[in-house]
Amino acid sequence: MNTQSNPKTFHEVPGLCSSIMKIAPNPIVPGQKFHQQLMAAKSKAQVIDILCTRGSSMGWFSDMPEGLWDKLVNLRTTQKQ
Repeated sequence: MNTQSNPKTFHEVPGLCSSIMKIAPNPIVPGQKFHQQLMAAKSKAQVIDILCTRGSSMGWFSDMPEGLWDKLVNLRTTQKQ
């Protein structure tokens, strides 16, 4: 039950055998805010991070090949020279 004293932090979705699966909410950022975030990005790493976050919320990575996520994580971090 979602009450003020016991707020629901996960979406409850019926799963196999009528059990409740708890899935963390992954809100989709509105297009205008997404574009503002891209325009405000100061480095390639920030742009890649914003794109990965957007793609993740839209299911872009649901069938990615092995090793791609690690490559994206490496690109998302700014490398000091």
